[in-house]
Amino acid sequence: MIEGFVGKLMSELNKPLPGLKAQLKMSPNVTRIAEKYITPPNDARKSGVLILLYQDSNQDIRFPLIKRSSYDGAHSGQISLPGGKVENTETYKQTALREAQEEIGIESNDVRVLGELTRFYVWVSNYIVQPVVGYLDYAPRFIPDLYEVESVIPASISDFLDDQRIKRKKISTSQGYVIDAPYYNIEGEVVWGATAMMLSEFREVLKKL
Repeated sequence: MIEGFVGKLMSELNKPLPGLKAQLKMSPNVTRIAEKYITPPNDARKSGVLILLYQDSNQDIRFPLIKRSSYDGAHSGQISLPGGKVENTETYKQTALREAQEEIGIESNDVRVLGELTRFYVWVSNYIVQPVVGYLDYAPRFIPDLYEVESVIPASISDFLDDQRIKRKKISTSQGYVIDAPYYNIEGEVVWGATAMMLSEFREVLKKL
């Protein structure tokens, strides 16, 4: 089952991607106001995140999200994809795999990279983020780095594709703003902002399979 799914997904990721139009479907109002930030400045930093697909014991296809530990920063306590800052001469792909291994304990050498989504600029933290899509042919045992990761959330693809999972609410940001934002209800967690926008493009790709 999953091998056929993976093959179709890899093929779709090598076609023209839905891009910004798909990302903006899950955009908070604050992002729409700050349209000037869609084009990254020259000093923008780079990071890579990993959408890691695997099949669980019930034959359900899943991917891990992480709940960030609380800290004094823009993304404290938020739900995100495993990933982080590009270091030295790393590629985005290398960063995504390394960070996922460090944050949730996966064996990065076992990950088959299927492709990439559209790079996304997170203006609030001044990062250009490259989502990388990968696949593990076994269900991993997650080992979260408790300094960075409070918990791992195994998101179900079938639930993620359910339109009923898309909600909207007032959300308080770490900067003290209250904004009206769409979000995904995944395993009871609120997935919004940059992560939701990147996943929105992934969702559009999945709907074509």
